[in-house]
Amino acid sequence: MTPSMGQINLKKIIHIIFRNPIEGFELFLIYDKYKLVYLFPVLFGIVSGINRSLSKVRTQNLVYLVRHSLISACLIIVFVILYCFVYAKIVLFISHLLKGLSNLKMTFSLVMYSLFPMIIGTTLILVFQLILYFNDIQPQSLGFINVLIYGFYLVFILWSLYILVTGNALINEFSTLKSFLSSVGIAVVMIAVVIIVKMKH
Repeated sequence: MTPSMGQINLKKIIHIIFRNPIEGFELFLIYDKYKLVYLFPVLFGIVSGINRSLSKVRTQNLVYLVRHSLISACLIIVFVILYCFVYAKIVLFISHLLKGLSNLKMTFSLVMYSLFPMIIGTTLILVFQLILYFNDIQPQSLGFINVLIYGFYLVFILWSLYILVTGNALINEFSTLKSFLSSVGIAVVMIAVVIIVKMKH
């Protein structure tokens, strides 16, 4: 049984985030809080923008760093929202071919909601980046540890894919297999494209 808003406490929030994130998405559906998920690409963009600046701009000039971070954040936010919209349209098209029941608003909201684990992962990397920045340590000097930290980010990508599959099954009344076929395959391709583009820059 889905709890009312008055029954949600810190323990329940932790349970939703780490054990049953789809229950959180169900609350968005039940209480018609779709607009709240627009905060996710904004948060992701801000954290990613700062991360990008810290990794690309090695300077002690905080004004320049903040300006660079704001520009990067704005570009990332726009890109992520467009990315989510295109991905949602593709997933919706395939879901309808498989006799799914969802609409664009629910699918788009799900895709943005699935960013939540990546926000957590990116924030952890940001903490790591800040420690390096304020101690004037070059990431390249850490060797395998640096690779390990960024490799850990894959866990959060897999977590996002899990939310996509289970959430897509929920809004379309799909089996897990149908949901996997209509969401993860495309997600893997699109994530691969983003990683390749990021590596080239």
